[in-house]
Amino acid sequence: MHFNFNDNTQSATDFHRTWVDHFCLWKLAACVCFTWLTCLPLSAQELRSTDPAELIGPAQRLAVQQIDTLIESGQLRDAVAQLQILQDLPPALIESSGLQAAATQFVQPYQPLRHWCLLRLLRALASDQPLRVDYDKQWSSLASSALRAVQRTKSPLDAREAASRFGATDQANALANLLADIHFEQGDFLAGAQCLDSLFPKLSRIPLRDIDPKAAAISVPWYRAWKSLGQNAKLAELLLQRWHDAVKTQPEQAVQLLWRLHVAAALAPEQLDFESIDAWTKVASTKLPMEQAQQLETRLADTNGWFGKSTVAARTLDVLFPLNQRHVWQSQLDRWINDSDVTPATRPAVGQIQAALPYFPIVYDRTVLLHELTKIKAFQLQDGKPWPTASSQGILFDSQTSSAAYLPLGYQLKGSPRAGLSVVDGCLYARMGSPVTAWNNRTSSNDGSSISYLIGLDLDKQGSMLRGFPLKLKPPQFQDAEFEGTPVAVGQAIVTVVTERDNVGIRRSLAAFDRFSGQLLWRTKALGAGAVVGSEGANLISASQPTVIGGLIYYCTDLGTVACVDLRSGQTVWLGRYQRANRIQSDFPKPNRYRYRDGNPCKVHQGLVYCLPQDCPELLALDAMNGDLVWSTDDEDLSDCTYQLSISGESLIVGGDRLVWLHRTTGAVLGQFPNRSTPGMVNALPQPRGLGRAFVVSDRVYWPAAQQVFVFQADVSNLSNKAPQQLDSPPLLQVIDSAYCGTEGGNLLAEGRWMLLATPGRLICFYAN
Repeated sequence: MHFNFNDNTQSATDFHRTWVDHFCLWKLAACVCFTWLTCLPLSAQELRSTDPAELIGPAQRLAVQQIDTLIESGQLRDAVAQLQILQDLPPALIESSGLQAAATQFVQPYQPLRHWCLLRLLRALASDQPLRVDYDKQWSSLASSALRAVQRTKSPLDAREAASRFGATDQANALANLLADIHFEQGDFLAGAQCLDSLFPKLSRIPLRDIDPKAAAISVPWYRAWKSLGQNAKLAELLLQRWHDAVKTQPEQAVQLLWRLHVAAALAPEQLDFESIDAWTKVASTKLPMEQAQQLETRLADTNGWFGKSTVAARTLDVLFPLNQRHVWQSQLDRWINDSDVTPATRPAVGQIQAALPYFPIVYDRTVLLHELTKIKAFQLQDGKPWPTASSQGILFDSQTSSAAYLPLGYQLKGSPRAGLSVVDGCLYARMGSPVTAWNNRTSSNDGSSISYLIGLDLDKQGSMLRGFPLKLKPPQFQDAEFEGTPVAVGQAIVTVVTERDNVGIRRSLAAFDRFSGQLLWRTKALGAGAVVGSEGANLISASQPTVIGGLIYYCTDLGTVACVDLRSGQTVWLGRYQRANRIQSDFPKPNRYRYRDGNPCKVHQGLVYCLPQDCPELLALDAMNGDLVWSTDDEDLSDCTYQLSISGESLIVGGDRLVWLHRTTGAVLGQFPNRSTPGMVNALPQPRGLGRAFVVSDRVYWPAAQQVFVFQADVSNLSNKAPQQLDSPPLLQVIDSAYCGTEGGNLLAEGRWMLLATPGRLICFYAN
């Protein structure tokens, strides 16, 4: 039986045509019902997001359901034939599980359709040995050729393609291990670990309900499950029994996977949880056959000899910044007032009364670099003198745009400008031009290209422009599009957000350009689409940006989705849809200061992705490998927090009007300051109130408020023996009276013993003795 995906071609047999006609009627109805039921918790939204562009269409959905029906009815040969056709179609995304719930949030995870086909193919072949033999005869020689080709080229793109296409052959293990090794050799540790996780699901993770019937319907890595069991000996023994069952049929591959994961974690302990992986690997080896256990033990001994027990640097507490002392140097900056902002959130926003806080300086090679919206400035860190020469007056790049012309006057604006920079290997990249990312009344350039543009400056050549820059978005590839947020430079590429607007709403996608020539490398389809609250009749100013780490890109679109994208190819690894906020249907007014969140890239730490979206009040923690919802906060826990700051020990620190500490693996609130705010009351602001971005340095948190900076310990997870929710407020280490902050606050940055404070009108530098 052959399923036809092209409406213009005829079926192979009359039987097929008749079968499909009847099949389509009831399956299409079932598909509609399924889609409605699946999206029901996501449909009660203030402004709904539309489906991401890569979700499977009706024809593919029908084929998927047909394949499941064939497998369930035992028609495995027909199912395999259909799977091979489906694998060759353009990339698409399909649900990887049902809806996942935590606290007040729902998430629907998606996986590539090709991976879904591989899992179904393995299931069908495992149930029919003659079919298995015939399949190997057909594909084994091709798989062997692909393996030899990848061994020669060492191309991660070719290796990923081969591992996916031949993942059901006898060369599957060799291809998967080679793919991971290629990623690891190139420093893409998360990408390599994710490939192993997806290609060997039984060896990589366990469904929680196999251990606890009351647990969430998600699968977690074995090492995370082992860590969470704590002292529960009964469940620990059950977990080891499940592991013993999982490795019975493939002990050799279990050794290969455990060892590779251990090496990756040792090399990148911030990306993967080395301590948990190390502990689990030693325990898991006891359930392997003796030969494989000895082999793994030998390999682990070599790994520990290379890297030591852990490569995580010890934290020190020797730096204290007395910001009430006299500054070392300062520089005047342009003040920006944005009184046209129509963000529909409880007033006041930071800087909305007097002046905005758009400045976020960085330090590179003892040089302070700052994006002043219309200019790029540079200063010597030690004395604030202009860089590279005194005659340059510290201006690396001048857009020749006046302050008066920078913001489009006469139109309402939703959002406030934020300026950031990205520097790698002596090259600086920044977004310039109008801050508007989605125009309500678009002003086109002469050639129809974007108003915004990217610049690339060679710092080793005193800021000269790189070849291929300035870079604009031009039709027909990019229509009515603008750059958004700070471009992220990594390796040979710069990755940036591209925003397009039409009469319905906006669409956000990612694009990668060669960072030396500006040539387009790849562009994703729209990862998120929909309306942004408050921008219906206004020009939108937004600054969302991706996080590039370990060969993967993590991006929260602020349009109801979080995506993981492969850095090399731009292909979607997984996507999660979360529930957007619905404040209209609430029984009483709820705080909505989360609407001021902007420019908060995902934070990736030891296998988890932390997202602080602008269109829902919760913070989400997702599995970095497959996008499963691990935990989320309550919709009021962080509703007035606008910045995701850092992770210290077991504490995740989030700032804004308040400072809140969460347990990074459970989401439990460990503490907050101030501790008596009233987040359920409209217009109620905590006192003191945060004014600007805090900073974590040397296990301390510096949190700016009006004319004061409050200093706390960063990791508070071990400060109390009480239950996490009973710890009210961590003890203050110091309160610094600082007139430099004024009543407008500022954004903090620490570099060694230097600290920078960027206020609305000044850049101030301090030194800790």
